Amino acid sequence: MDEKHNDSPKSIFGLASLKPMPKFTSLHYLPFDVDVIRSRLKDIPQISFSELSALYYINEGAACQVYQTRYRNKEYALKMLKPRGSFDSEEDWRLGQSELQHEAVLLSTLKHPNIVRLEGEGLDAERPFLLLELIDGDSLWRMLHSNRRRLRSQHEVVSVALQLASALSYLHARNVAHRDVKSSNLMLDRGANAKLIDFGLAREVPRDGRMTPCTGSYRWAAPENLRGEAYGLGCDVYSFGVVLWELVTGELPFHLLSGPQLADAVANRHLRLPPLQEGGNCSPELAAMVVECTADEAAQRPTFEHLVQRLTVLFDAPEPPSTGLFCSLSAIFRSVFLTHLW
Repeated sequence: MDEKHNDSPKSIFGLASLKPMPKFTSLHYLPFDVDVIRSRLKDIPQISFSELSALYYINEGAACQVYQTRYRNKEYALKMLKPRGSFDSEEDWRLGQSELQHEAVLLSTLKHPNIVRLEGEGLDAERPFLLLELIDGDSLWRMLHSNRRRLRSQHEVVSVALQLASALSYLHARNVAHRDVKSSNLMLDRGANAKLIDFGLAREVPRDGRMTPCTGSYRWAAPENLRGEAYGLGCDVYSFGVVLWELVTGELPFHLLSGPQLADAVANRHLRLPPLQEGGNCSPELAAMVVECTADEAAQRPTFEHLVQRLTVLFDAPEPPSTGLFCSLSAIFRSVFLTHLW
């Protein structure tokens, strides 16, 4: 789900110098077998829209709107396709229907403490919807960039990063790429638990290990994606590196560049994130991790299995006491959390 990111036109590059870039949109679809999706939907609990009550608007993205709703005396999140008139064409509308149903099928196969849980799916007047667990918290994007809540200690940073890396390691072990990893797609509840959301672009990687390019969100997209090249699981590693940089700095990545300017700079001018300053909430290991994850060549980036191992070591390392939000995690919580990881 996209936040309203600041895409100010201020830039160190002139618009006239921009190279033509491939079309890049968060509403990008890959071909998939609609009949297969429909057959697999039968295995997912079906929810009647008439059983839902008290819809409260939460947020929206390119294709869907999200509400808080009540179903059988319990609160949930409702992700619903936008009305037909919100799409540019009938084809986009039909693709949007299949896309959300594809997300339902994928989520129904995923069971991980750091991935949003699907409760069921349904259809209301041709508008498919997903009933998801309601996360009592906010996105990392809002926490860092709207509420200006900084993570003051390394333990806070590593706590969130480890949970995200664990979710992505779980996906990659199943040969699934999320393809839209960013701070607005990571929810944090009041208990410091992280949940990866929005699997609309997630896909199983084909046998050749590559996928259609030009999907996701500019500020977190890998260079090979921005160049319009085919790419694989490494795209998520790059995006994770950008989120890790956000966690440490509390800043929006490349905030002076608009989307097209950023795409050109990263893809063609080898623009990279500013180096992290070591100290405070950033150890040399974390700084090195960001550099490795955001390497220009996907083959040079670490795997999430390796990242989870390294982050676990940092998570268990002693650190001076801090009053930060996540530093209240006790040894008991750490033990329970790491048990869930494995």
